[in-house]
Amino acid sequence: GCVFNWTPPKRRAVDSYLSRMRLNEVVKELGVDRALVDRVGHHPNDGLLELQRYQSLDGADALAVMIDERVSPLLAEGQRQPFIEALFELSQNAPEHSGREGAYFAAQIYQPGTRSARVKFAIGDAGIGIRTSLEGTPFECDDDRAAIEAAMEQRVSRLGRNRGYGLAYTLKTINRLSG
Repeated sequence: GCVFNWTPPKRRAVDSYLSRMRLNEVVKELGVDRALVDRVGHHPNDGLLELQRYQSLDGADALAVMIDERVSPLLAEGQRQPFIEALFELSQNAPEHSGREGAYFAAQIYQPGTRSARVKFAIGDAGIGIRTSLEGTPFECDDDRAAIEAAMEQRVSRLGRNRGYGLAYTLKTINRLSG
């Protein structure tokens, strides 16, 4: 075997995050027989939202509610509603357009609780991609970048007329907030 030395995190927020990421279970699978982090649960001010898997539009709804509860107290006045609207639009798009059931979300909030708070989040899936989604429509593109740019324009959607407003609205909202 090998010698294993562990230095516990100095900040409670880091300990909290490692606990939520189930570090103890992971290292146990590697043969470490003691807990490395305390079971501290959720630390409300750490600004980290661990990777979440969700499925379907109902899963996107539940994800938005959970994130609203976790993120809203950390955002400055006037940031909550635009953030939730953007999150909801983007999280719905993944299962709706990807051709796959599951999608993933993770986020970090920088300078929480201040007027300069910034939220960086990622939503991803292992689906067909925007370019493939637009194939066979009037919006077909030659490369992924052009497809992403097209999807940010109003009324660009493979789903037909009166669709394709969400991403354009989300982009406009984010730009209005200097995001």
